Amino acid sequence: MAKPGNPHLIVIHAEHRGLGYPEVLKFYELRPAKSEYTIGRRPESDFLIPSHRLTKESVAENHLVLRRGKAGFSVENLGSEAGTHLNGSPLKSRALAHADVITIRKPGEEPVVSIVFDATGGLARTIRENHESDAREALDEVRRMVYSKQERARKRP
Repeated sequence: MAKPGNPHLIVIHAEHRGLGYPEVLKFYELRPAKSEYTIGRRPESDFLIPSHRLTKESVAENHLVLRRGKAGFSVENLGSEAGTHLNGSPLKSRALAHADVITIRKPGEEPVVSIVFDATGGLARTIRENHESDAREALDEVRRMVYSKQERARKRP
């Protein structure tokens, strides 16, 4: 049996290129030596979301913080006014479980940022291996995971 790897964040966000905003897929490893990670538009963020028209209206400079504790990772919304959700429910502060999905969007609109928490690094590794030569297929696979999690959340009573 393969030894589990470090947790990863699998991130889809719009990246400014000319006049269009194509989606970009990125993988970030959460290394054991670090206990806190920031996500936002600030250049000092551990995970920088590029600042452009779409993200300025949705992503705060200091938007989220991920913390590693004895029981695993938790995520906290740092007071952003934008719609920040964990598995389809509004997010303040919660523990993260494998394959949880964090989305950032303006109310009533599609997410500009989707983040999948990969507790073992296995999802990131599998997506990379299965779609090594086709970035669009990898992006589609992660997008299906995000939408599937959101649909399940909507159907809960």
